[in-house]
Amino acid sequence: MKKQLLIFFVLILSVISFGEDNNLLQNGDFSKGSKKWHGDIRVTYETSSKKNKVCIVKIKDESFLFYQYAKPKKRTKITLHFRVKRSADYVGKEKYQVRFWHNDRYYTWNKNVPKQAEQWKDVKIKIPFKKCKYVKLEIRTKPGVSGFLYFDDFKLIEK
Repeated sequence: MKKQLLIFFVLILSVISFGEDNNLLQNGDFSKGSKKWHGDIRVTYETSSKKNKVCIVKIKDESFLFYQYAKPKKRTKITLHFRVKRSADYVGKEKYQVRFWHNDRYYTWNKNVPKQAEQWKDVKIKIPFKKCKYVKLEIRTKPGVSGFLYFDDFKLIEK
């Protein structure tokens, strides 16, 4: 019985660590500030309890862009997961963009800003390409909006 219990815990731990090791993005939870991210990015604590760091983007009639490069290991199916929310004072109907560059070509998804203020929305995007040497994840907006967008928990998972 003890041996079976030990095997069970080893399997559970390997599944948990496998999920984290599978993330192609580094510092996707912003726990290390803006390390590994480039562009117009500011990282701060979500609440005064200082438990969760998030990427906060202030938009004032100008566009913004932040990005990170990643290198697929297996060159198989890739899926992006992240969370986004908007501030209560967010004004504008403009969507934000998620753009993936790979091998000098790109795909762009226009995503709606969450309708509910201060509510996290989970986003999942399946990437259509399978073979590539590198990917560049870009998050951007266009001018014409104001307020704040918050991003957190980026994971680029390959299977």
